[in-house]
Amino acid sequence: MAGDFNATAESPLLDSLRAAGFDSAFDRVGSGLGLSFPAFLRYRGLPFPPLVRIDHVFLRSLEPISARFLPGAGSDHRARYVEVAMGDS
Repeated sequence: MAGDFNATAESPLLDSLRAAGFDSAFDRVGSGLGLSFPAFLRYRGLPFPPLVRIDHVFLRSLEPISARFLPGAGSDHRARYVEVAMGDS
C-alpha cells in the first residue's frame, strides 16, 4: 500500500496499518531521514527543502530490498521507489 498519507511515520494515525501487519518499507531498508515533502522548488515555487516524511509504502507478505527516491517526479512530493522480493509466507 503506497501513497501520500499526510501523516509522519510516528503518527498514531498509522497504528492501524501496523496492527494489521503492515511494515514501512523505508523503516526496514531505507537510509537517512526519508523526507518526502515538499520537493525542492515544487511547492508553490518556494525554495523549501524536504521537511517531513508523509509519503509511505507499507508492505505485508513482500520483503523490501531497497527504498529510495526518484528524481523529477513532477509533483510537490518526492516519489518513493521500493524494490521488493516475495516473502516466505
